[in-house]
Amino acid sequence: MTRLPLLAAALLLGGCASRGGTADTATVNTARPATASAAVAAAPATPGRRIVLPFRARGNEPGWSLDLGEREMTLVADYGERRVVAPTHVPTTSGDTTRWATSAQGHKIVVTVVDRLCHDGMSGFAFPRTVAVRFDERELLGCGGETVDVLVGPAWIVRAIDGEAVPAASPPSLTFGEDGRVSGRAPCNRFSGGYTLRGDELGFSTLAATRMACASDAMQREQRFLAVLAAVRRFERSGDTLRLRTEDGRAIVARR
Repeated sequence: MTRLPLLAAALLLGGCASRGGTADTATVNTARPATASAAVAAAPATPGRRIVLPFRARGNEPGWSLDLGEREMTLVADYGERRVVAPTHVPTTSGDTTRWATSAQGHKIVVTVVDRLCHDGMSGFAFPRTVAVRFDERELLGCGGETVDVLVGPAWIVRAIDGEAVPAASPPSLTFGEDGRVSGRAPCNRFSGGYTLRGDELGFSTLAATRMACASDAMQREQRFLAVLAAVRRFERSGDTLRLRTEDGRAIVARR
């Protein structure tokens, strides 16, 4: 089957995030994300979503970070002035909430992770989970997980391209994989390629599509979809809605 290379596009991440937001979105102050390696998973928060250890959370004002490992957790608070290492105990889970309780060095720590989209109020980055850390009598609010997890998972079904609604019978789709691959239907032909995510930068590479003939209206919609996709520079996610935006104001709106 013949494959047609597409134009690679560099994207800039956008997001929003401290206490607040919608029922499925929180807004908090967080720090720059760090890549966490896959390891042992804790109890599932919701069906199909597990908290994988090591797990990293971060927040601002005052700046703090938490690295939650299989055997111990490290909390760094007050912009690095305080550091506490405590054992990681078996968590408890209720609905979409997972909680760890521990103590060390005379401090009590309770970590609560909610399976709810979280946005950083300073950087604009999006994260898959909302985190609250009770550190003695203080409560530190922030986000947890990695930005890439906001994209990966079930397919995103495109509902609108550049302000024009897409017929429900044949919508384009996108699926971001954990292996750095993106694929989908455009909607006539299938496309695939690679993507890279580094902090607030997302880029597509070696994108290619099949060349199957379809009805003229479907082909026109496909060409418009691929053209806008190639020009995307940032994304926004609110709940189950994903918006891919270009610098000149065009957008692709997709939902799960």
